[in-house]
Amino acid sequence: MLSGIDIKKLADAFMFLWLFVLMFQMGISVSIKDMLVSTRNHILLAKSLAANFIIVPFATLVLLLIFKPSAGISVGFLTLTVFAGAPFGPPVSSIAKGDMPFSIGLMLILTLISTIIAPFLLVFLAGFLPGTAAFNISKSEILKVVITSQVIPIAAGLALRHFALKTAVKILDPVKKLSSILTAGSFAVIFLLDYKMLFIFELKAFSGMLLLFIISICSGYFLGGSGKQVKRSLAILTTIRNAAAALVIINASFPGTPAFASALTYSVFSVLGSLVFAYAAGRQKI
Repeated sequence: MLSGIDIKKLADAFMFLWLFVLMFQMGISVSIKDMLVSTRNHILLAKSLAANFIIVPFATLVLLLIFKPSAGISVGFLTLTVFAGAPFGPPVSSIAKGDMPFSIGLMLILTLISTIIAPFLLVFLAGFLPGTAAFNISKSEILKVVITSQVIPIAAGLALRHFALKTAVKILDPVKKLSSILTAGSFAVIFLLDYKMLFIFELKAFSGMLLLFIISICSGYFLGGSGKQVKRSLAILTTIRNAAAALVIINASFPGTPAFASALTYSVFSVLGSLVFAYAAGRQKI
């Protein structure tokens, strides 16, 4: 029979594998040409980066200073919001009838930039919050996890698609299936090990989440230019954060704290809200 420590290590390895496969899938799904589609309009790209790496993280900081949750919960929210480029963004964007080449390209750009910016942005923002110093947030440790779990698999996937397109296309479906299995398995493991943590939030916390959701989706939508398809896509990609990356970082750096529960709860909240937005937009109501 496995001990509690062994089960925790197994869960950590399982979640790391989930993120690794998810990032590899992203790499083999998108060509470098697809990625460059999102860079052609420099003004739109600048607005997209501003929405994702300035407006959303700093809005999160302001809301945390206003609502004053515990340091653990604050670290969880910040960790989630500094990691942009969720793989779930383009599928939701397709429901909204958004601009798919833009969505796919921007998703990968945001993910790659997050690997560089997120550790430093997290440390900077956390410095404004009381009590977070106790968490000893280390840029080098976070960078180590980011490089091994995101940079390497994305680079490997992009290289495979660029130099061996037929192989990349051939393995794409099996990798997607494996990714789906690992996603479902990861959430099952999360629930089994940390389900009690998911019930720590009061009603006030959900009002804060709602405010952050509104700020995120509005900033993406109104910075998306004049075309409705791009506006919808940017709104969704700005709102849904890269939960897989954030949860793996939290699990490695802040285990056993409310950080995990807060990141997971807002991730689910933002995805459900984005789906409502997407279905309304897809029916031409937005």
